Amino acid sequence: MKQTYKRVPIGKVAAPAVALAARHFVGNGKPLDFKLGTALFRDRRVAVPYKMAALAAGFVAMIALNAVELPAETLLAVMLPVIGVGLDIAFNSFEWIVGPLLMAAFALPHIAPKELVSRLREERDAS
Repeated sequence: MKQTYKRVPIGKVAAPAVALAARHFVGNGKPLDFKLGTALFRDRRVAVPYKMAALAAGFVAMIALNAVELPAETLLAVMLPVIGVGLDIAFNSFEWIVGPLLMAAFALPHIAPKELVSRLREERDAS
């Protein structure tokens, strides 16, 4: 007897999983706190080497992301010669400007000294 499986759309599985991960990891006081990272970048008490280390981590993350994307981007550029190359250049330039800054903002609260991060977090919560 042949078994048949019901096909489930990927959106019904992936969307709740992403929402659950975001609820537990992204936001104020959670491991991925973008606002805290940007506040640490603006704060003069954080030494420049910590900020540079966070930016370096952001660039390394972008290199890894682009290594994964390369086959799909190459296929798009071959299938759509003019439009594909133009879109690839436009998207990659935006990605290389915004990506490291975004990744660095997520990484800086984990790289900066813990005392300073907790002090800034308390200052943000008080106001």
